[in-house]
Amino acid sequence: IAFAVSLTAMVLVLLIAEPINGAQRWLDLGPMLLQPSEFGKTGFIVTAAWMLAEGARDRQFPGALIAMGLYLVVSALLLLQPDVGQWLLVTAAWVVMFFIAGISWFWLAAVGGFAACALVAAYYFFPHVSRRIDGFLDPNAADNYQVEKATEAIANGGGFGMSASEGAVKHQLPAAHADFIFAVAGEEFGFFFCLVIIALFATFVGRSFFRAFSVSSIFIQCAICGLSAMVGFQAIIYIGVNLRMFPAKGMTLPFISYGGSSLMAMALAVGCVLALTRRQHAVTRRCEIMP
Repeated sequence: IAFAVSLTAMVLVLLIAEPINGAQRWLDLGPMLLQPSEFGKTGFIVTAAWMLAEGARDRQFPGALIAMGLYLVVSALLLLQPDVGQWLLVTAAWVVMFFIAGISWFWLAAVGGFAACALVAAYYFFPHVSRRIDGFLDPNAADNYQVEKATEAIANGGGFGMSASEGAVKHQLPAAHADFIFAVAGEEFGFFFCLVIIALFATFVGRSFFRAFSVSSIFIQCAICGLSAMVGFQAIIYIGVNLRMFPAKGMTLPFISYGGSSLMAMALAVGCVLALTRRQHAVTRRCEIMP
């Protein structure tokens, strides 16, 4: 249900939403802006896991093909917005799920080839994508003020950071509370506090994978690994941008950055992980188990 509603909202975004900074990603609900793609990621992962599990349960059911079709639909909607960052997250989580489900390497290679072609096309057809990639490869080719300030702030924080009153980057960057909150944490609390943040995300992903592999249901394994991989990859991309390891991307750090849609969507994703690890009796009756 969540996936169907999110998919409908993503279509509405392309039809009626007003562009913001050259992208159509948000629905204006009056008091707040809603980004349907944030919820669409969770809905897609759970639905795709369901299809993969049904395909494993009944070899006559084209579960993998349906899941692939859903991926192509979601990819098209995200690239039309355009939102290359969210598309990369969905693709990465999708590859993890395909691997967990035991799908042949041919399909994994096909997804990888499609992703590479789509990324090249995005570079040539979306000016903001080409600017960010060019700016990452050649700092002198574009305005890198925000990323430079972020890395400078982390360096100034040292091992244990400066006091909150001495932190300057949160006043110098227009979206420090969302796009560069990791840099703020590094400046005010230091390198070791940043390691704690990274360790928390690593623990969440590692523990989720451990719980997934302790059950025999393909659906639970694919859904949990896909959802936790999505959270982990988003954290990696966000932190990498703050450290100038990746091109700049307007993305939030799960549960730490300010943001309405992102926070609610991540809460939904982690809630699904908790539910899937607690309600194992519901899948034993469907024989969705590994052979």
